[in-house]
Amino acid sequence: MRRSSHRALTDQNIFQYFNGLKMHIRLTPAQLSFQDELRDFYTNSVLKDWRNKYPDFESLGHYLREWEYTLDKGGWAVPGWPKEWGGRGADAVERAIFTELSAAFDAPEGINRLGKRLVAPVLMRNGTPEQQKHIAKIKTSEEVWCQGFSEPGAGSDLLSLRTSARLEGDEWVVNGQKIWTSFAQFAEWIILLVRTGEPGSGAAGISILLVELNSPGITIRPIQTISGRSEFNEVYFDNVRVPASHLVGEVNKGWPIVREVLQDERGADFNLARFSDLRRIFEQQTALERDKPKGSRHDRTVGAEYARIYAIQLFAMDLLRREQNGTMPAALESLLKLYTTETWRRFGDHQLLSFGPEIYRQGGFESLVDYYESRHYTISAGTSEIQRNTISNRLLGLPSARKKAGANALESVQDDWLGKDGRDEMEGIMLDELDKLLDKIGGGALGVDETVTGAQAHARLAEIQQQGWYELVSGESASTSLYAEAIKRLHRRAVPVQAPVFEVFAAMRLLHLADDAAARQLLAEVQAGERHLVLNFASLFAPDNVGSGCVPHADTLPSLAVVAEGDGLTLHLVEPGDAARERAPLVDPTLPAFFVTGTGRRVASLPQEKWQAAVAEVLVAQANAAVGQAQALFNSTIEHLKLREQFGVPVGSFQALQHRAADIACELYAAQQLSIHIAESFEGRDDRMLLGLLGKSLCGRAAVKASSEAVQLRGGMGFTWEDGAHFGLKRIMSLALTGPSVEDVEGELGAMVIENGCPTWAGGLDNA
Repeated sequence: MRRSSHRALTDQNIFQYFNGLKMHIRLTPAQLSFQDELRDFYTNSVLKDWRNKYPDFESLGHYLREWEYTLDKGGWAVPGWPKEWGGRGADAVERAIFTELSAAFDAPEGINRLGKRLVAPVLMRNGTPEQQKHIAKIKTSEEVWCQGFSEPGAGSDLLSLRTSARLEGDEWVVNGQKIWTSFAQFAEWIILLVRTGEPGSGAAGISILLVELNSPGITIRPIQTISGRSEFNEVYFDNVRVPASHLVGEVNKGWPIVREVLQDERGADFNLARFSDLRRIFEQQTALERDKPKGSRHDRTVGAEYARIYAIQLFAMDLLRREQNGTMPAALESLLKLYTTETWRRFGDHQLLSFGPEIYRQGGFESLVDYYESRHYTISAGTSEIQRNTISNRLLGLPSARKKAGANALESVQDDWLGKDGRDEMEGIMLDELDKLLDKIGGGALGVDETVTGAQAHARLAEIQQQGWYELVSGESASTSLYAEAIKRLHRRAVPVQAPVFEVFAAMRLLHLADDAAARQLLAEVQAGERHLVLNFASLFAPDNVGSGCVPHADTLPSLAVVAEGDGLTLHLVEPGDAARERAPLVDPTLPAFFVTGTGRRVASLPQEKWQAAVAEVLVAQANAAVGQAQALFNSTIEHLKLREQFGVPVGSFQALQHRAADIACELYAAQQLSIHIAESFEGRDDRMLLGLLGKSLCGRAAVKASSEAVQLRGGMGFTWEDGAHFGLKRIMSLALTGPSVEDVEGELGAMVIENGCPTWAGGLDNA
C-alpha cells in the first residue's frame, strides 16, 4: 500500500474550499462552527434573485445599504477584522469559507466595501484615537465611505495628482477634482489624497485627509458607465474646509500609506470576490450548454475557461496563506489581479462570441451587466498595464529608467511546495535533500551536445539513480505529490536536459503498479543500474494502437509499452532490436524519438482500474514537468533581459518586453499553483482524471506560451542555435505532443463539466 499521511477525505479533516481543492489544512471545531453559522445566516437572509429586482442603480444602492445593516445585525459585517475592532478575527481559512458560501448563496457584496476593506484598515494602522472612532460606524455602515484617489490627469499615475490642500489656521482648504469615485452618491465620507507639497513634488508632497461629503463646496456628479449604471462619480472640491485634525499620519507622508491601500485593493479578498462572480456566470453558461445537442456545444471553450477559473481560487488561497504567514513577495498581489481580471475579460469575450444572444435571454439584465463589468475590472484598482509595470519592476526585477535591475523574486518562490506549513514533513525533507544533490551535480546548460546517445544521456542521471532516488521518488511508497514535485524540480534544473527524466520516472511508476514477478525483476535491474528504460506514452493512452506515438531514445533504450490483449491490458518490454523503428521528425533534439511498431515481450498484467489511475497520474506528472521546464526557460530569459543591451540600455527596460514578461509570469504562477494542487490532492479522489485533464490544459498552455515568448523576448539571438532557448522550446513542444492534445483534453474537460454540473464546485463548502 502506498503511504498516505494525509488522505482521509472528510470535511472535518480536509478543508475543501473549492470542493476538493484540498490545501492540506484541517478545519478546526471553531472553523466548522464558523461555517455552519454563516450557512444558517445566509439561508435566512439572502433575497432570492436580488440582481434582477433592482435594474436601476439608485434602488440597487439602497438595497445594498440595507444589506449592510443585515450583515451587521447578524454579526457578519466584517468577519476578517480583528476582534478588538468588532470583527471575528477570521483567519485565511475562514475568509475563504466566507467567500465560498457568499458565492454559493449569491450574497451581495454590499455598498460599504471600500470603507471596510480599505479605509478602516488604514485607520486601524495609522489613525489617531479620534479618527479611529469612525471604525465602529464603518462596521455598522452608519457611515458609508468612498475613495478619492484618481483624477482626470492622475489615474494610473497617482503621483501626478493636483487636488491641493493648503493649511489656513486649524483647517485645510481643498480645491480640485476626483474621478472614478465608486458609490460617492451614497457615501457620507471620503478618504482623499491631496497635494500638500509643491506642485511636481511627487510622492514627497502627498497627504491623506478624511472629508465629510456634506461639507460646503463639494459637488458629486454621477458618471453613467457602458452598463447604463452610475457606480462611478466625479467629485469636485471648491474651497472645501476640512479640520486639520482630519489629516491621517504626517503632512507630505501619505504615499507609504497609499501603497498599503493599493495592496489591499488588489489582494486575495478582492480576487476571491471576483472568483465568486466568475463562478456564478460560468455556472449560468454551462447550464445553457447542458440543454444543447452534443454536436452544437462549446465543450472546448468551456473546458479551457473552467481550467483558468479553477486556478484563480488556488492563486487567491496562496496569497491568503502568504498574507497570514508573512511570506508575500512584493507585488505578488498584482500578479493575481492581472490574472483574475484578464481571465474575466477573456471569458466575457468568449461568451459573446460563442453563445450569442441566448445567454442574455436566459440570464436577464444582470448578464449584460456582467459582460460590461468584464471591461471594468481590467481598469479599476490599477489598470492591467500598470499591473504589468509593477510585476516586471518589483517582482521580476527588470530595470527601468529610474531603477537598476534587481532580483527575480518570483524565482524564490518556485520551490515553495505548498508552503512549508502545509507539506508532508518527511517528503519536505526528501525534497530538500534532492535539491542539495542537484546543487552538487550542477544544472545543465540550455545548450546540448547532440552526439549524446540515449544510454549516455540516461547515464547522466546515474548519481541520482545510485543514491536511490528512482525508488524514493517513483516507488510504491512515494505519494503522487512527491513524485510530481520531484519531476518538476528535475526539469527546472535541467539535470541534464538530454536525459529523459519524465519518461524514465513514469516508466518506473508504471512498473510499480504491476505485481508480477517479471515486473519486480525488471524493477530490481533498473534500481541496480543494470538497465535503463523509458515509457511509450502513446501506448498508455492508446493501448490498442501501440505504434501510434513516438518513443524517445528508442534506438538505444528499451521501452515499456501498454498493450491491449483480449479484454485486458498488459505491460510489454520492447528492446531496441525487437521492433521496427522509424525516426520521427525532430521536434526535440535532446530526445530523438522513434515510431516503434513491435510489442516485445510480456512483463506483467495491468488491471483496468490501475491503468485508468496511471493515465490520470501521468497527466499530472506531465503538467509538473512542463511547468518545471517552462520555469527554467523563463528564469534564464529574465536574466537575459537584464544583461542584453540595445541603444545603450538593457532590453529589459523596454516596456513592451516587460509587459510580455509579466504576462508569462502570470500564466506560469497560476500553472505552478495548479500543478501543486493536482498532485497534492490526487490520491483518494474519485475524479482523478479531472485533475489530470486540468493539468494538461492549464499547465500545457502556460508552458507553450512561456517557451514561445522566451524566444521572442531574446530577439534575433533567441532564433539562433547558439542561444539555446530553442532547446527549452522544443522540450516543451515534445511534452505537449505526448498523449492527447491540449484542445482534445479541453473538449473532454468541458464535456465533464457540462454533463456533471461543475464537479469540483457541487460538493464544496456550500454543501459540506
